[in-house]
Amino acid sequence: AAARAEAGLAETSPKDLVDWRIVLGPELVFELAYLPAGEVLLGSLPEERAWAAKLSAVAPANEGQQPVRAVLKYGFWMSRTEVPLAVFEAFTNVTHYVTEAEQTATALAWHTGTRAWRPRPEVSWRTPGYPAPVQANFPVTGVSWHDAVAFCQWLTAREREARRLPPDEEYRLPTEAEWEYAC
Repeated sequence: AAARAEAGLAETSPKDLVDWRIVLGPELVFELAYLPAGEVLLGSLPEERAWAAKLSAVAPANEGQQPVRAVLKYGFWMSRTEVPLAVFEAFTNVTHYVTEAEQTATALAWHTGTRAWRPRPEVSWRTPGYPAPVQANFPVTGVSWHDAVAFCQWLTAREREARRLPPDEEYRLPTEAEWEYAC
């Protein structure tokens, strides 16, 4: 705590709490949950791959014959939910960021007829093509990996500048092992 005070940082860090809230505005709150170190099985059993193959026209990736045990030596933080549209919009409003789908006028969207992801020029994170009216708390869709990384970099810079995030910590996308462990 003394080192944090000397650096001009808040007394607590995400590691000190079970839950962490990032407040971006009066109605814009991004919640994170802490997951302690642990183990996870990566991959699927043959029965699970067969079940998944029946649901999709896309064959499951070659994962090997059996799941593999992975050890996560360190705890980490993960968002409790997908990034809400309103939070992503705050990012684009401040930075004037233009997503890859907006640049190319093409995003991938699920096509029920072919049961596959297809490019749809009318779809972007701003116009996701939901069957219901879009709400601010809906998850952002139609963003690429690069778009998500740009969001994380912005959030990291914003929180460091406000002295709410230490210089040695960052917001980033989870690894595959972290994602499966969280699930």
